Amino acid sequence: MSNSPSTTEAGDGLENRTHNMPSFAAGPRRREPTHPGKIIATALHDLHTNANVTAIAIGVTRAALGKLLACKVSLTAEMAVRIEKRVGIDAKLLLTMQSEHDLWKARARLAPQLKSIERMTKP
Repeated sequence: MSNSPSTTEAGDGLENRTHNMPSFAAGPRRREPTHPGKIIATALHDLHTNANVTAIAIGVTRAALGKLLACKVSLTAEMAVRIEKRVGIDAKLLLTMQSEHDLWKARARLAPQLKSIERMTKP
């Protein structure tokens, strides 16, 4: 038997930190999923290019791409397809990331109201 306390014995308060977090089949997600704009920004950096050049190349405004790279707006399917063509990141992956990000935010924002909603069961 180990001399180190188990997580339940340690009383680290994990349950207090996670009780308002969205819960998934594998347990509560402890951090917000990565916004696809962050991944795209990193890819542009790795490709030694910038938002201005990329915006022109994919036919969008610098402002639109800039807001996405700053994680201020959600990625649309049209933008994902443009990014996929130019940068090579799979559009479906980017849209899945956006969906996970949006779902996490919605669950976190609605957590208080969701507690009062009862799940329906078959009679």
